[in-house]
Amino acid sequence: MVLVCSEAENVVKVRAGLGQDVNFTCSINHTDIYWYMEIKNQLRIKIGQVFSSTVPSYVSANFKTKYLMVKNQLVIKNVSAEDSRLYFCWRTENGSGDTFLLISDVSSSVNRSIPPPVSVIKAWQKELVVLTSFSLNAVLFVAVLGFICVSVKKKGCCCCSVKDSAEYILDQQEMQNPRYEEIQLPPTQFPSE
Repeated sequence: MVLVCSEAENVVKVRAGLGQDVNFTCSINHTDIYWYMEIKNQLRIKIGQVFSSTVPSYVSANFKTKYLMVKNQLVIKNVSAEDSRLYFCWRTENGSGDTFLLISDVSSSVNRSIPPPVSVIKAWQKELVVLTSFSLNAVLFVAVLGFICVSVKKKGCCCCSVKDSAEYILDQQEMQNPRYEEIQLPPTQFPSE
């Protein structure tokens, strides 16, 4: 699920060393919270949500191993340079939330528009390739089927037309030269009165 939003007003900057875990605490003191991260400038992807009555729900299995959502907190495990980006917590009812900028030791001098994690790209590319392949195969199948139907209609089914015409000729011959057979029925006896 991708969300396009405007730049947040207040950004909390958080520094973390490579390999460490980092914890973001959302100011929303509510248990129905959605967490997002920025993939490219202004493009946000949903990590998951935490609801009061259920366990956290992650968009991807890869996210479940990388992130931990508990109540109003998001923990990023084993921080890498790829994790340096904006993170957001939101409560949908009122549209309010917080924005966090994770800066790792390596990324402090690097531009904020860092490419997404390799696992996210690979999962997205794999889905896109499968969907595209399936769509192209379906289009090809329909095109070939249509071509076959059009060809058969134009040429006519040679086997069917020969068979149909042969049956028609036989039917016509039988009508012109009818054959009669004599049928003998057994004698019937009528009951006497």
